[in-house]
Amino acid sequence: MSAPLLVELYTEELPPKALKKLGAAFASGIAGGLKQRGLLANEHQTVYATPRRLAVLFDAVMDKGADRPVEEKLMPLAVARGADGKASPALEKKLAAAGRAHLAALFPDGRDAADAFAVKKDGKAEFVYLQTLARGLPLAQGLEEALTEAIEKLPIPKVMTYQ
Repeated sequence: MSAPLLVELYTEELPPKALKKLGAAFASGIAGGLKQRGLLANEHQTVYATPRRLAVLFDAVMDKGADRPVEEKLMPLAVARGADGKASPALEKKLAAAGRAHLAALFPDGRDAADAFAVKKDGKAEFVYLQTLARGLPLAQGLEEALTEAIEKLPIPKVMTYQ
């Protein structure tokens, strides 16, 4: 489900000459962060900038990001496979550290819900990959991360510091 979203940042006095540049940077930073997290349903946005605030209005954002496939490189196949062809202790330890110890019994070609092993050639050696499905972020968490990144990247001409 998508809905409009207004993001407004209250600030100290901003220089009037820099308002257009700051507003555009703020809007593109938020839009880029939301798009990266799969939360932006529509690219259309309206930018607002005054000496005391920066704001951007998005026409449509998702309340939760889409799930996306993730592939994690675990280790070389020679290390992952034991002498008996099953998972080696090194692979079992790596999976346990990731909270997926139950997958060791399914190695090499087992599948558990969204988790699966894949063996691919990378350079000269074959490596074991774990393919999973990363859940989409809720809007509140994705917006918080995007906002933090956008604020850090603002092109502020003169930064004030306080003691």
